[in-house]
Formats: sequence, structure tokens, C-alpha cells
Amino acid sequence: MKFHSSMTLFAQATAGEALFRDCLDKYFGGVPDQATLDLLDKER
Repeated sequence: MKFHSSMTLFAQATAGEALFRDCLDKYFGGVPDQATLDLLDKER
């Protein structure tokens, strides 16, 4: 669970870095962690 959340967070924070997006693709079918995205939206 933490890995999914971390990869989502880092993918959002480093949009130009493919490594974190690749991890989401490989381990989670390219689907980011929704709870992490929700928390990020609250901060904006």
C-alpha cells in the first residue's frame, strides 16, 4: 500500500520522470493510488 502511494506521489511531483510512472504501470496496471490523489487535491 505504501509503495503504491509513494509511486503515485512521486509520479505527480516529478512529471518528467518516467521511473515512477513505469512502476505504476508494472505493479498497478498504470492506475495511481486514488487516496493519494485525493489528498493532493485537498492541498491545492
